Amino acid sequence: MSLAVVANFLTGGASRLLVMFATLASAVVLTDQANARTTAQIPSGTYQPFFREPGEIDHRVETFWIDKDAVSRSDFAAFLIRNPDLAPGKISSRLADRTYLELWAWKNMSRADLGRPVTSVSWFVARRYCVEKSGRLPTIAEWEYAAEINSPAALALISEWYAKPSSMDELPPTTASGKRNKFGVRGMHGVIWEWVEDFASVIIQGDSRSANDTDKKLFCAAGALSARDPREYASFMRFAFRSSLKANSTARTLGFRCVYNTDPEKRGHDL
Repeated sequence: MSLAVVANFLTGGASRLLVMFATLASAVVLTDQANARTTAQIPSGTYQPFFREPGEIDHRVETFWIDKDAVSRSDFAAFLIRNPDLAPGKISSRLADRTYLELWAWKNMSRADLGRPVTSVSWFVARRYCVEKSGRLPTIAEWEYAAEINSPAALALISEWYAKPSSMDELPPTTASGKRNKFGVRGMHGVIWEWVEDFASVIIQGDSRSANDTDKKLFCAAGALSARDPREYASFMRFAFRSSLKANSTARTLGFRCVYNTDPEKRGHDL
């Protein structure tokens, strides 16, 4: 993004926070190629759902491409310049709750912070970002499959991550601090939580008697009845967190990455 584009955006009395976003976005042109996001191809395969409905079988996952890293602050800053209606103070409460991008407002971001994943972003905004990139948010099946959630290494990393105490004011680690899995995807565990397209899918279907019955099953021992392995505490936590979200929810540890049906680099997208 050129400085001329940033200057054009600032005409019309942008807020101080938007000026900060513009400054950060313009700094993207000064970063080296190591900060540029790339994608990894995830081969077709089989996803074993953690929660199963009666008679449900394994899911076939067709090949797709996924961002190797979660969306960074630098990329998101440039996105806000192109979409000023999504800036803090301007975004509709229907699209994001009151904690939208709150850590950005609290901290004076340095050049080093450009490599941190963006967090406190709602599902609506994450989805719009991916659509602008000719992509989309991953489905639960795609995210879980790409994250190798059945591998011992992933389970050990998740358990270690959950055990670490953290401050609510603490910034997320940089994307570069994440560990790569066998697909070359980095930081799917141990950095932030991530949005998925179908986050609102109910773990256990309720019946016609009461929606409260379903809520109780989601968070009580009854939820283990349909789980693949009741000993996988980390997976219970991940699915319970997703089920607690609304589309306009934001959280300081919640970010996202995009997926693509075709190779975005081959078709010439500027990622």
